[in-house]
Amino acid sequence: MPGVIVASRRAVAVAVLVVTAAGCSAAHQGAAHARNPAVTAHPHAAHARPRTPELPGIYLGIGDGPWYGPKVRPRALLLGADWTVTRIRWADWTRQHADGRGYYVACAGAGGPCDDFWAVIQVTHVREHHGARYFAIMKITGRHHRVEWLVMSTQQGSWFQRARPR
Repeated sequence: MPGVIVASRRAVAVAVLVVTAAGCSAAHQGAAHARNPAVTAHPHAAHARPRTPELPGIYLGIGDGPWYGPKVRPRALLLGADWTVTRIRWADWTRQHADGRGYYVACAGAGGPCDDFWAVIQVTHVREHHGARYFAIMKITGRHHRVEWLVMSTQQGSWFQRARPR
């Protein structure tokens, strides 16, 4: 179902862009034919800040497909068929790391048993894939300070559990 939702969101975004472009074009043509055309320079253009590099994102996991994303401050990570982090709230998101909290659910197959608890999420180690900056290492700390380390696989385009990465 995520593919349908994404396709719907993209269709709505494209429709909004088309309507906006048509409105801007009509306004521009009207100003060009006016007797006293309005000034076209944006009043805040002189105060524009230099463009800074975009914040890195997180690839959403194998549940959404290889290399899907990256997203800044995603609400959920579908790490596998029976392995997710949902209801994520991000406390901090910078160019070097991001820290948040989410509800971790990992099941041993469709029949269970499942392990679920609130966990602290930390992502670090910024890398680049086809021009997109992303966090490559995720640390999930849960109940009884149990730690799961995940690394974004450059071959698979999804997250994999690993021993503590360097």
